[in-house]
Amino acid sequence: MSGIIGQVGSRSNIINNLSGFIKRASEVTLSGTGTTFTNIPAYVNTIIISFYEVSLNGTANIKVQIGDSGGIETSSYEAVGGYFGAATYNEYYTSSFPITLQGAGREFSGNMILTNTGSNRWSESHSGYIDTNKIAGGGGAKTLSSILTQLKILAGSTDNFDKGYVNILYTG
Repeated sequence: MSGIIGQVGSRSNIINNLSGFIKRASEVTLSGTGTTFTNIPAYVNTIIISFYEVSLNGTANIKVQIGDSGGIETSSYEAVGGYFGAATYNEYYTSSFPITLQGAGREFSGNMILTNTGSNRWSESHSGYIDTNKIAGGGGAKTLSSILTQLKILAGSTDNFDKGYVNILYTG
């Protein structure tokens, strides 16, 4: 604990020193349709995806998809994403784990946690802040036919990312 306390001034230093977690890569600036993290080790059973001020140029939502050596999976998700604040909204997805924004230029900062519950069954939960004074949240489930090796963060519909950063941490 003392190693973290001495380095509180830097967000990246705190992330790099979380006991048991491995930082996957340098922070990625999101642009275009998104990014894919590949070569996730076979021993991984927990992944934290950290988003900072991520936004899209249209009204779609952020999507996260997972995959194994056969590729990224685009179906058979059971997931809900929504937000609450002055208004409440949610929607069901079968193509991804969604982070619901419902508005152009809205920024999301928060975390998505993926956990392998066994036999390649993954559960997902996320929460965070949308800059329009809303809280985003949701969860879901997805079973892969083999070991998770990759994950993709993408803009929904025909939108593109116009701002924001993302990184992943993982542990076995």
